[in-house]
Amino acid sequence: MAPPAAGRPRHGAASTGTGAAPAGGYDLLRHGWLARWLKAPSWQFQMILPNQILFWVVIVVGLVGTSDPELNFATAITWYVWFCLVFVLILATGRGWCAVCPFGGLAEWVQRRALWSRGGVRRPIGLGLAFPERVGRYGYLLPVATFGLLTWIEEFFEIAGPGDPPLTSALVVGLIVFALVSFLVFERRTFCRYLCPLSGLIGTLGAQAPLAGFAARDPQVCRDCTTKDCLRGNENGYGCPWFTWPGDGAAGLHCGLCGECFRTCPAGNVGLVLKPPLAGLLRPSARRADVAWAVACLAGIVVYQQLNATAWYTAVDDGLNALTGVPHYPNPVGYLGVIALVGLLAAVPAWSAARRLLREDLALPARGSSFVYGATRFRVVFVPLMYAAIPLVGSDYLARQLPKFLDNAAKVIPAAARMLGAVSAADSPPAAFAMADQATVVAVQLVVVAAGTLASMVAAYRISRAELAVAFRAPVPATAAAVALMAAGGGLIGWLFVLIQAAE
Repeated sequence: MAPPAAGRPRHGAASTGTGAAPAGGYDLLRHGWLARWLKAPSWQFQMILPNQILFWVVIVVGLVGTSDPELNFATAITWYVWFCLVFVLILATGRGWCAVCPFGGLAEWVQRRALWSRGGVRRPIGLGLAFPERVGRYGYLLPVATFGLLTWIEEFFEIAGPGDPPLTSALVVGLIVFALVSFLVFERRTFCRYLCPLSGLIGTLGAQAPLAGFAARDPQVCRDCTTKDCLRGNENGYGCPWFTWPGDGAAGLHCGLCGECFRTCPAGNVGLVLKPPLAGLLRPSARRADVAWAVACLAGIVVYQQLNATAWYTAVDDGLNALTGVPHYPNPVGYLGVIALVGLLAAVPAWSAARRLLREDLALPARGSSFVYGATRFRVVFVPLMYAAIPLVGSDYLARQLPKFLDNAAKVIPAAARMLGAVSAADSPPAAFAMADQATVVAVQLVVVAAGTLASMVAAYRISRAELAVAFRAPVPATAAAVALMAAGGGLIGWLFVLIQAAE
């Protein structure tokens, strides 16, 4: 839903939303201490600063520290701890990482010429260009593409496994430069919305999280508003850097949790919404086809990472390298081929169901009904199925990081001590700090995947019962098929983890 035309200086129905709770959720800003903290212009600076310091330490230590990745603090904290915790943060808080991200934070400080200040104090520097609309229409496929490229680069140069300290520093510096250049060329947080490699991952997998972001307490107040200070900014804060209107039912998809809309709304109509887990997957009006395809692509990327740990795929990759002249793993043809194959397998059930809808000449729901995410028979099935699969894909990513975390996370302690000169290399043997053996790691992976599979089965059941019954004359078989698809996907993923036996 686009915001209605806005004009200054009047604000309509300013008082009707004050103090109300956002529909379908609990408003965390009912707690006065939290509301007062988020009203402070410096609150996000306080959140970002520790991460900012940590990542500059990573850059320096990766360049000047030991070349042993298990004893270098840069590789230990980045690949053994941080990357795993990001997925935990996604599942719990959605875009919580965006609120503390040091890459966008630093670039935004430069763009605004201030560490924190209220809106309108300084003109931002840079070209301030709008992102090309014909490119932006691809939505979440753009950041998923940059994530896929970054993943291939990391695999090709073996930056994360077992870990390369100088290349880890180079990767972090590259992300900072990429963000800074983007902020200086485009307006606001265009980088975060369209280009950041983590944004597609966080935005899609985070849709299942309980923390839904900032949203209108009463959407009608937002529709009646004539000033749209949440988008334009005022003396209390900046306009939303994510180009997100809190009155939109799908706003949480891009809510970076910066709180600018909360600080600038003159009606006090913005709350911070906490909803039951999976609630974000069950709202047809918030679903988008680009998110559905992004989920399929992300599934392909993580399945590739599992396949490449098997002996038979190593032979396939070697053969492709010999044919294409690529010096070593990973072959880009195989990489893109696996992603495309997984996407195709994800789409086949929807195509099959669409053909059945066509044979039975079943009418599509009219626009404006619950099926607002697309008017094609394929989308009627594919989009909700991919949303239902989000917990399963998220659990796959989290489980894929567990070998590094459980085997190596404790090594951060001796690595930090060594960095500070408290111990020598001889006093901190890395092998002594594994937290789990191979069998335990695999068992934990299977538990995580089982939980994600169960969540996807529940989502598929609820979505199918509520929606596919509208399109199919046999809703019970359709619901059973959707649930069975999630169970089969979870079984395949679990089998792959057993097959690769905690390979990193």
